[in-house]
Amino acid sequence: DASWTTGTIHVWGAQLEQQTKTPTVYAKTAATAITTASQGMVANTDLRVTQAATVNFDGFANFVTQLPIQFEGSTVDTIQNILTTDDPTVGDGTFKLPNLAASATRYLAVDDTSVTNIDGVGLSISAAALQVATTEIAGSTWGSGSGFTWTFDAGASDPAITFADGAVGVGTTTPTAVFTVAPPSVETVTAGSTITANACGTVKQITGGAVTTGTTNTFTAPAAGQAGCCMMVVSTHTNTITLDANANFRTAAAGNLPLTQYDAVEVCSTGTYWFQASAVVANQ
Repeated sequence: DASWTTGTIHVWGAQLEQQTKTPTVYAKTAATAITTASQGMVANTDLRVTQAATVNFDGFANFVTQLPIQFEGSTVDTIQNILTTDDPTVGDGTFKLPNLAASATRYLAVDDTSVTNIDGVGLSISAAALQVATTEIAGSTWGSGSGFTWTFDAGASDPAITFADGAVGVGTTTPTAVFTVAPPSVETVTAGSTITANACGTVKQITGGAVTTGTTNTFTAPAAGQAGCCMMVVSTHTNTITLDANANFRTAAAGNLPLTQYDAVEVCSTGTYWFQASAVVANQ
């Protein structure tokens, strides 16, 4: 009916007539609905709704097409969004729309190779980046039964956590204890130098000549981010390396700490200064 311009269009069926032009779909009113079971929409025809309207497929158990479905949008032109499908050869596939709350909207956008946007609760994709709302995650099991490593892209040196059988490792991919922190490489101490505080929770090995550390900072200058950091300092060289006692490194006897080969002492930080946390253990 050419007089239909807006409102809801109810598509009840279609029929072919003896005519020379391309068959078209007939829109029937409820009073003249096609009820014959064998009648239906004619294949290879276009159903075009080019004005503001709603199309209801009342009475159809399934809508089957071998042709692409085109979405015109608000502007009638030669550009459309087209929905197509590969030829299914294994079994039926289902794309299901969820039962959303009233007026709820969910967006799905894809590029040529991947999903770029999904608006979800707990898990979403924004600009092709996966975003996880950790507040939505309660108890959960990670992994598939074998060890794995999480690597964090944090800069020039990426930290990693390894989960193994009954063990967790930081900086090591082969932890053998319940919790293992890999020690850094041995550091060479020179006269007046500062020992790098990069071994929190593990062993700090030092080597060098018969020298004394810096008199202002024996270890990396105290900072809030170091609060709670403890290191087991071990001298590996035959020379005696002396840890200078100063305002930023407080020793038990308020004196310098000489370490001969394999001597060990634990030092910790409050965030405002370093302090000797154990007696020097000789020849470890």
